[in-house]
Amino acid sequence: MTNHEACRKLPASMAEALRLLADRLAPYQGAWMVGGSCGLLLHGLRLPNEPRDLDLYADRNHVGDMHRLLADRAEDEQQHSRTDRYDSVLSHYRVSGVNVELVGGFEIRATGSLYRVETDVLKPYAAIPSIDKRIRVMPLAHELVFNLLREREDRYEPVAAAMKANPAAHMPALGAIVQGNRLSLELLRKLESLTEYPLTKEGDSHAPGDSFPAG
Repeated sequence: MTNHEACRKLPASMAEALRLLADRLAPYQGAWMVGGSCGLLLHGLRLPNEPRDLDLYADRNHVGDMHRLLADRAEDEQQHSRTDRYDSVLSHYRVSGVNVELVGGFEIRATGSLYRVETDVLKPYAAIPSIDKRIRVMPLAHELVFNLLREREDRYEPVAAAMKANPAAHMPALGAIVQGNRLSLELLRKLESLTEYPLTKEGDSHAPGDSFPAG
């Protein structure tokens, strides 16, 4: 399925919301990306249900200014949210009737791994949907790692299948995530099994990003 076909399946209200967000956040074009269910749709994956909201990711140093640009659509103030597993700056908006969540500096800790979502690092690997060339979509490699860490088999299985179908388009982003994060050997081997792409060497006893600080 092409991006164009995928966009036709995106609910009209979400397409309108994305265009409005692209207008409002024009000074930060490329600094934010669409993820979650909407991002998967824009990649052409089939989902059993329509997305319920829009998930936007950005680095922590950008989200304060982005929040100010969306202030008249805000439903709350930005707050630092931390649990045993997740760490981020969160804020919520209502745009064209759609619930929008802006996630800044997202981190997830699970299975002995720490994954930090850095949009500036992932930007070269982002997808650009035909719906609007100003919009960037999180690479499938992010969705694979994220959903593995939260044990969402219903998500990571189809994502891995899409990546295997076009490794040249998706594996460079996976390599960048592996090198830039502290991922457990167990997780790396699961990634290898799902993608059939080598990420470790025989005899490895540690992950490539083990030197990445825990924060």
